Amino acid sequence: MAHQAEREVTPRAYARIIAEADVRLHIPASQTSESVDLIASFKSLDLSAGGIQVGVDEPIRLDTVLRMKITIPLTEETFRLAGRVAWCHLNEVRQPSWLIGIHLQDCDAQELQRWREALEDL
Repeated sequence: MAHQAEREVTPRAYARIIAEADVRLHIPASQTSESVDLIASFKSLDLSAGGIQVGVDEPIRLDTVLRMKITIPLTEETFRLAGRVAWCHLNEVRQPSWLIGIHLQDCDAQELQRWREALEDL
């Protein structure tokens, strides 16, 4: 895992939607204290066409590529996406204790389009 870090703030390309989704993260073993890949379930804090903010138990290094299975309870739709950890910082307000921002990339183009269309309906 990593130390608290955050990249330079830039204007958002997409509007954020405050919505809770079930997020199952596949975290590579190289980014955990375990000797095997870790699959863990968390909740999102917000969603956008370009990324997702997730509360996690431990910090995750910047630029870590994560595979995700995201289910939006409001629509009961499930998406298989991938992204890169763009920022990670301590959440002093509530548990879990870390927040990460995941920038969607290296996703199947059709799946990413389906994700974006689903968010338009929220």
